[in-house]
Amino acid sequence: MEIQAVVAVARTGAVGRDGQVPWEYPEDFRQYKERVRGTPVVVGRSTFEMMDPIDDSENFVLTSDTTRTADHERVTFVNSRREAVERAAATGADTLSVIGGGGVYRTFLPFTDRAFVSELPEHLEGDADFPYLGAGWRVAERHSYDRFTLVEWVNEEPKPHSEL
Repeated sequence: MEIQAVVAVARTGAVGRDGQVPWEYPEDFRQYKERVRGTPVVVGRSTFEMMDPIDDSENFVLTSDTTRTADHERVTFVNSRREAVERAAATGADTLSVIGGGGVYRTFLPFTDRAFVSELPEHLEGDADFPYLGAGWRVAERHSYDRFTLVEWVNEEPKPHSEL
């Protein structure tokens, strides 16, 4: 199963502030929804609490709270990376989309095959950020939109899922 990160990032590296996404880019939101629709998604608990479940996707919410249960049929609370990946694989999907927040991106990044990063022109400070990709990642493609650029990054050496 391929793991992909999908994220919108300010020039400062911020992805959120005070539990919210501090900007609005309708064109980015449309391409994001299309990219993750139909794939299982993994999201952190605090990020999940500020959003609606992704339609047509199994939503795996990563939390340390082992007592959490979901009221929505497409939402499952999981307690580890491994559990998220195993449950996503059990759906028969080829791809798992990591959709935030900052801590979830950090924990999954070593195992992530691709990152779709919307580079926004914002200079906002945030309390959640997207980690630096660093060595081992290369740009595969760039797509310019009116107000932002979508960059597809490929991880040349993702860690194997056996190390989850």
